[in-house]
Amino acid sequence: MTPRVFLGPMTVNTVEAIKQLSLPIGLIPSRRQVEYDGGYTGYTTKELYESINDSEVLLCRDHAGPGQGAKEDDGYISLVEDVKYMDVIHIDPWKKVSSIEDGIAQTLELIHYCLTINPFQRFEVGTEQAIYEYSAEDLDHILNRLKVNLGDNFDNIEYACVQSGTGLDLPGRKNTRNFDSTKLSDFISVCKRYNVKSKEHNGDYLVDNFGIATRFNLGLDAINIAPELGQLETEYYLYKIGSNLDLFNKFYDICYNSKKWEKWITREISKHELILTCGHYIVNTPEFKQEIKINFPEADKDIQNNLKQLITKMYTQAHGSKT
Repeated sequence: MTPRVFLGPMTVNTVEAIKQLSLPIGLIPSRRQVEYDGGYTGYTTKELYESINDSEVLLCRDHAGPGQGAKEDDGYISLVEDVKYMDVIHIDPWKKVSSIEDGIAQTLELIHYCLTINPFQRFEVGTEQAIYEYSAEDLDHILNRLKVNLGDNFDNIEYACVQSGTGLDLPGRKNTRNFDSTKLSDFISVCKRYNVKSKEHNGDYLVDNFGIATRFNLGLDAINIAPELGQLETEYYLYKIGSNLDLFNKFYDICYNSKKWEKWITREISKHELILTCGHYIVNTPEFKQEIKINFPEADKDIQNNLKQLITKMYTQAHGSKT
């Protein structure tokens, strides 16, 4: 079965929970999370592949390309490892482009490079609205240009990234902007014309209002969900810390000093919100393990159980809405 739900490997516990569920799920490591030389989760690209190799998990590199790693680069060294271990590679140069045409040209260059190493490599193209906004008509143009230039290799494109007007507010733990069902339907129609699967990013915080089911009822093929899973783990530690101000302040200091919250913060926030925003970035650090985690020996087991419950809800909404 082709996965409909694609989840970010926010922490080791997230990966372990997904493996235990034995469901057809996609895993979408970003370059900052998992990279050829390591990432904040602690996995290298090869190590993550080896960890999930015997499971039903489809491994999909999220946001491959220039400017997407922890260090500024053109993304090519990362791709050398990705073509060995990733089932699908999301080709995403859009963070650095000056126009639609530039984005198409860079997408073609990156795809051609991958195909010289692995001619069977599968791809996702396009990007999310927060990186580069485009219309359904623009996506039609992008896919048409890729089809013309790639020829038979266009069949290697499995997913196209569609946009529905949404974004993420990590401190507030909510899906923001305005979901536009007509816009999403238009994008889905474009994907069907080119026989590629539609995939929406930023599908976090939608379970409680059945937003995932709504999208699949419109014909969406796949959805990405990431920060929400990491925040569940952070929330567990905050609950366990409770009124222990010493541990709370240690947790806050580790988060604040990491600077990982900076990309997400656009307003004044509380200490609690800052921890919720970037706690998942630092749970693998020696400092966190020595100062915080050591106090809660049952943490991994409890967190994995909590994650499995949440992921099962996500999976049920995605698969229970249509056959």
